[in-house]
Amino acid sequence: MSNLQEVMNLIAARFVFNQTSYPKLNQSISEEEKLLFVINHSILHMAKSQGRLATVVEACDHGKKLNDCTLHKLTGEMFIHTLRLAEEAGMTAQELLDLVPVLLKSKGGREGENGWFQKLLPPKQPLE
Repeated sequence: MSNLQEVMNLIAARFVFNQTSYPKLNQSISEEEKLLFVINHSILHMAKSQGRLATVVEACDHGKKLNDCTLHKLTGEMFIHTLRLAEEAGMTAQELLDLVPVLLKSKGGREGENGWFQKLLPPKQPLE
C-alpha cells in the first residue's frame, strides 16, 4: 500500500458494518442511527485498546519494562479504528491529512458553527 486512502479502503473492506456482522443493524434504522452505531462501536474498540495500553503502562509505574511490541500493536489498532471511523463518517484520506496542520495550528480549538473550522467541513451539515 502506497498511500493512506488505500489503507482506508483495505480497512473498510475488512471491517464491514453490515447486518451479518452487527445484528442491531438488522433493524430498520436511519442513516443517522447507523452512523451513531458506527461511532459508538469505533469508540468502544478504541477504548478497549486504550485500556490494554493503560494496563501495560501502569505496570511500568511499578517497575515493569515497557513492551514496545505491545505498544506498537495497540497504537496500530487505534489507528485502524480511527481510519475506519473517518471513512464511515464520509471523510477521505486527503481530508484527514488536510485537517492535521489546521488542528495543530488551532491546538484543537473550536470556533463555533460559523468559525473557521466549519468552513473546512462538507456543506452537508452544520457543526454542533
